[in-house]
Amino acid sequence: MLKLIDGILQQFRICFKREETFNWFVIITVGMLLRTEMRGISTIIGCLYLQPGCYESILHFFRSKAYDLERIKNKWQDIVLEHIKPVMIENYMILIGDHIKVSKEARHMPGVKKLHQDSENAGKAEYIFGHQHGMLGILADNKTYQCIPLDMELQDGIDEITCLKDDVEITEATLKKLRDENNSIMKMIQMAGRFVRKKDQKAIVLLDAFFTSGNAFQAVEKINHELGTQDIVLITRAKANTVAYEEPKVGMKRGRGRPRKYGKKITFKDVFKEKIDSFETAVLRLYGKEETVRYLCMDLIWKPLGRKLRFVLVKTNEKLMILACSDLSMHPERIIDSYSYRFKIEVSFKMLKHI
Repeated sequence: MLKLIDGILQQFRICFKREETFNWFVIITVGMLLRTEMRGISTIIGCLYLQPGCYESILHFFRSKAYDLERIKNKWQDIVLEHIKPVMIENYMILIGDHIKVSKEARHMPGVKKLHQDSENAGKAEYIFGHQHGMLGILADNKTYQCIPLDMELQDGIDEITCLKDDVEITEATLKKLRDENNSIMKMIQMAGRFVRKKDQKAIVLLDAFFTSGNAFQAVEKINHELGTQDIVLITRAKANTVAYEEPKVGMKRGRGRPRKYGKKITFKDVFKEKIDSFETAVLRLYGKEETVRYLCMDLIWKPLGRKLRFVLVKTNEKLMILACSDLSMHPERIIDSYSYRFKIEVSFKMLKHI
């Protein structure tokens, strides 16, 4: 294990302009691996028995200009792809994205703000002060199908920091524009887009219901248009109250004005009740065991996007779920099978928080 860690750390040397900065990077990384408490720099100094005077040097490392964080992330992604065998579905890697909110006692820390808990878990407080991190991981093919982190960043409360970094005047209008164009949903898609562009890979991106928005699917369309191929397929879980529309019938008139853009309204809640007999049945391996699944695939126009999405209505063991996919040609059973891996990022979050 020590030989493996040493070999991985040595590969990061190319990312640093100075030998001393790289040495501090190694010291900090080893300290994070060995520490038993999560108390910042002082814990690293304590577990490695460093001199108290090293505190300022380590603090300065995080503000150093001798390295570029994007280069370090890029090198880490190369190392991950070198050491794992990714799960492949029709030549697509599986990328899983989600955000996590970590409470912080110090309210004046950079990036700390009042956050609303979107989770349905009743054990969590409705509002907390803390950081919101967005993480993108890749699914590794092994016995337990682990989600290996590829990229992680603060995704909320950093608009003022972004303005300072880009040397832009901080005004209410500028902050509002940043919040509209660079919210946590868009930043997650941008993370996936950067990985696909740099590594020249195709990817299925799995996100939960929070990320189901017209902006997310439009951002995926834009990236695919720039690349000239269908390199990113987005699969999300739609909310229970989602509605969509059929195409308007040919020759349907509505009197004066422009022709109809939408046909009959489809409420998915009603479809589960009224058309359950028309659902197809399949036996799929979900969450590590075989389950009998009933599903109905419908290609319908979704108003927030303005075009068709592939909706897959799923019923398993009295549980109902609606999946939305940007690729109209993907088989519904493949969509269900792919989305069953999304929970693996929750396991990674638990590991990161406790270890």
